[in-house]
Amino acid sequence: MDGKAPLICENSLASWIRQVSLWHFVWLSILLSEVLTSGMSLFFHGRVTVDYLVTGGIVSLLVASIVIVLIRQAQAALHDSEARFRAFMDHSPAAAFMKDEAGRIVYFNKTAERVTQKSRDQWQRKAAAELFSADTARQLKEQDETVLRTDSPLEVSHTISLPEAGPTEWWGFKFPFRDASGRRFVGGMVVDVTERKRAEERLALYREAVAHSNDAIAIIDLQGNYLEQNGAHRRLLGYSDEEILGRTPAIHLGEEPFAAIAGELARSGAYRGEVTSRTKDGSALVVELSAFAVRDTEGMPVCYVGIKRDITWWKKEEEAREKLVGELQEAIAKIRILEGVLSICMHCKNIRDEQNHWQPVEVYVRARSDAEFSHGICPECLKRHYSKDG
Repeated sequence: MDGKAPLICENSLASWIRQVSLWHFVWLSILLSEVLTSGMSLFFHGRVTVDYLVTGGIVSLLVASIVIVLIRQAQAALHDSEARFRAFMDHSPAAAFMKDEAGRIVYFNKTAERVTQKSRDQWQRKAAAELFSADTARQLKEQDETVLRTDSPLEVSHTISLPEAGPTEWWGFKFPFRDASGRRFVGGMVVDVTERKRAEERLALYREAVAHSNDAIAIIDLQGNYLEQNGAHRRLLGYSDEEILGRTPAIHLGEEPFAAIAGELARSGAYRGEVTSRTKDGSALVVELSAFAVRDTEGMPVCYVGIKRDITWWKKEEEAREKLVGELQEAIAKIRILEGVLSICMHCKNIRDEQNHWQPVEVYVRARSDAEFSHGICPECLKRHYSKDG
């Protein structure tokens, strides 16, 4: 049919139609009709009459015309059906194929041709061993034999090395079926899951990293409900996965703070700041929160990730440092220091101040410090002024 591989599902009538010329059918119908009418003329009249021959020819021509129209319609319907089937299969992202019981390929869709870089002439009636490496061919053959032996579908996954692409991962199904004549075949559809496998491997690495992170990490959906938390988040707040699933961070932040954070995330896609959280047992924690939106390939947010770090101890130390600094500053403010060169009278010991006034030492010092004076007598003065010998 147009030089293309025949579909296995076509019936015997369609095969016979392709093998017999319609003009041959017309002439054969007229000949059979003339033979039949000649026999009837001999039977009823003892001779062959012209009117019987003419009538038989006209009737046979009419019948042949009707049959030809029906055949043409059947051919057109079959052709349209096959064209739709081929268009459907050739535009499928899955590589589709059919094999006979001997493992020879009898159908490849365009996707299979494209990924294997094998044209129809290269794959038609070829076995897997002629198209793929020995290991791949052996694997494919074992799968085909399992499908035929069990007469049931089989989920398959395997690695196939392709030109330019190198090793690729494929997943799909193989299934058995029979055509109208009872011949057994193996059909299959597989899709390239190489990128998906790589993405799954990367995702597994990310999950492992998140699970072992010392920072508390949680994921919430666009409505603000918790989807997942790591071990550090579980230990930080004390809520189990079952207790936190489907609830919002308002359970530890409070409704108003959570609403403010959610609003900022919706507006800018990110939030960073210090918040107060209450654990399941009621303890208050000061938490440094960094939250951001995770977006799809079109830039639309799909979820939010929050990273929390307990800074309660740091805040307490900071408060203690600030308190100490304040106390020191207060003490320093109370301390008055006497410095510079002081002019003092060599006789009365008065001191000259900044305004050039002379003041007693105790007055000068008391005005410039917190020191207080009390009167007393040193041993030398006591001896000099109050001794009997003095």
